[in-house]
Amino acid sequence: MAIQFLSSVSITGTTSVSSIANDNSSYTGILVWDGGNLKYRTKSQILSDIGATGNTGTVTSVTVQGTTGLSGSGTVTTSGTITLTNSDRGSSQSIYKNVASDSGTATANSNNDTLTIAGGTNVTTARSGDTITINATDTTTNNFVSSLSFNTGTGVLTAARSGLSSLTVDLDGRYLELAGGTMNSGATIGMTGSLTIDGGGSSADVLKLKGSARIQIENASGNDSFYISNTGGSGATLDLGSTLTIIENGNSTFQQGNVGIGGSPGAKLDVNAGVTNTIAIFESTDDKAFLILKDDDTSTYLITKDNKFSIGESSSDYDNFKVDISNGNTTVGGDLTVSGGDITLGGTGRIQGVDTVSSGTDAANKTYVDNAVAGVPQGDITNVSTTSPITGGGSSGSVTIAHANSGVTAGSYARATVTVNATGHVTSISANSDAQGVTSVATGDGLSGGTITSTGTLTVDSTVVRTTGSQSISGTKTFSVRQDFSADDSMRVYEIRGFGQQLVLNAGESHNYLTGQTNELVYLNAESGIQINSSPDNWNSGWAGRKQQQ
Repeated sequence: MAIQFLSSVSITGTTSVSSIANDNSSYTGILVWDGGNLKYRTKSQILSDIGATGNTGTVTSVTVQGTTGLSGSGTVTTSGTITLTNSDRGSSQSIYKNVASDSGTATANSNNDTLTIAGGTNVTTARSGDTITINATDTTTNNFVSSLSFNTGTGVLTAARSGLSSLTVDLDGRYLELAGGTMNSGATIGMTGSLTIDGGGSSADVLKLKGSARIQIENASGNDSFYISNTGGSGATLDLGSTLTIIENGNSTFQQGNVGIGGSPGAKLDVNAGVTNTIAIFESTDDKAFLILKDDDTSTYLITKDNKFSIGESSSDYDNFKVDISNGNTTVGGDLTVSGGDITLGGTGRIQGVDTVSSGTDAANKTYVDNAVAGVPQGDITNVSTTSPITGGGSSGSVTIAHANSGVTAGSYARATVTVNATGHVTSISANSDAQGVTSVATGDGLSGGTITSTGTLTVDSTVVRTTGSQSISGTKTFSVRQDFSADDSMRVYEIRGFGQQLVLNAGESHNYLTGQTNELVYLNAESGIQINSSPDNWNSGWAGRKQQQ
C-alpha cells in the first residue's frame, strides 16, 4: 500500500525504515540532514563539500636520504629495497652515560668506555659470559627469631631463636586464658576497639556474673552506652534471672525489633501481665503526669492532674476534653458528635444550655417551647356557618353539619356522561353503549404489543433507531444520504472501510476541491497539513506530554 502526501509533512519523532535496497554506481546523489530537513546533494557537490577534486593517479617514485646518525640513500620507481646504516651507535642514542654511587658519579668518557664493578670487604665479583655476580664472603652467624608460641594452659610465651636457646616469659595471670582461669579482684582489661565473646554456635553461657557482681560502663565523655545485639541469629538474649536495674541517668535504646515483657512481643512494646490486674505503672513526683502519642506530624497528650484525666494538644491543655474521675463529670471544649444517633440520660438527668432554635432539626429548650405555646390563640368557637350543599351549623352549644345528597344514584357507569356543577358536585350521570369506529390495532416492523382490540400498550422494539439514549444496532445499515455526528465523542468504531476501493478522509473544505481519488489508497486531505499526536506514557502526563508529528 502506498501513502500519497499532497502537501508537506513534518515529523518531530523518530521514523524507522526496516529495509532499503542497494543502489549501483549509477546513483546521482544522496540525502543529507541540515538539522531541520532532509535535502539532496549530487556527487559533484559531495566532492566539493569534502575538498576533493575527483582526480586519481599512481605514485611513480619514492626517494630516501639518510641524516644525522643514519647513512645511506636511494630511489625506488617500481619496487626494490633501500638500506640505511646506524652510523653513531652511542652518543646520539638514549643511553646511560653516568653511574652514581655513595662516594661519587662515574661518567663515560667515550661511546666505548668501560664500567668496572670491583669487590670490597667480604665482597667479591665474578663474570660468566654477560653476567656479573656479586658474592658476600662474611660467614658471621645470624641468630634470628625463628618462631613465637604461647601456651594457653600455663600462660608462658616462648620465642625460639636460630643458633641460640629460646626465650620464655611467664605472663603471671595478667591475661585471661582461653579456657579456664580466674581474673584477680580489681583487675582491669584495657583495650581499644571492640571485644567479641564468641560462643561458637553453642547456647551455653559465655559471660557469667555471680553473686552481687555487675557490669559497669565508664566513659570519660559522659556518653556511656551498653549494646546487646545479634547480627547472625534470630535474636539477642540478656538473661538476668530476676531483676534488671538501670542506675545511671543515661538513655536505654532498643534500636530494632520489639520489646516484650511477660511474653513474646507482637508490637514495639508488648506487656503481658498474665492474671495480674496491674499491667503497668507510670508515675511522676510532680502534680501532673502525661503520656505523648505522636504520628508523623502531630502529638496528642494524655494528662492526669488533680484527680482529672484530660486529652489535649500540649502538656498544659486541660480543658478541651476532661474527665473528673472522682465523680465522672466530663467537660468537652468543642462540639460533641454522636454518630450512633442516640443519647440516653439515666435517672433524672437532663440536658442544659440548649441554644435558641434556628433550624427545624434543632432541639428546643423549655423557654422556647413555653413561648411558642403561649403564642397559639385560645378560646371558644362562637359560630359555624354553612353554604349549599353543606347544611347545619349554629352559634351556640353543640352544632351538626351535613353534606346534602346530589341526586345521583350510586353505582358504576360504562362510558358515562357526567355533569358537574360549579361547586364540583356531580349533578347527573348516565351510561352509554359501546363506541363505534376502530375495532383493532395491529403492529408491524419496529412495534410490538398488537393486535389490540380493546385496551393495550404499543412498544417500539430494539430494531428501531432511537434519537436519544444508548443503543446497540446489529447487521449492516446503509445510509443513502450524508450522516452528521456533532457530539465531541461522536463515533467510535473498530474498523473504517471504504465503500469502494479507496478510503478518503477530508478536513476543512478539501472535499469541495479534491476529486478523482478512486485508487486503492487511503487519501488524507487537509487545508493546513496533517498532525499526528501520540503519548509515550499512555497519557499519564496528559496532553502536555504528547509527541506531535506534523
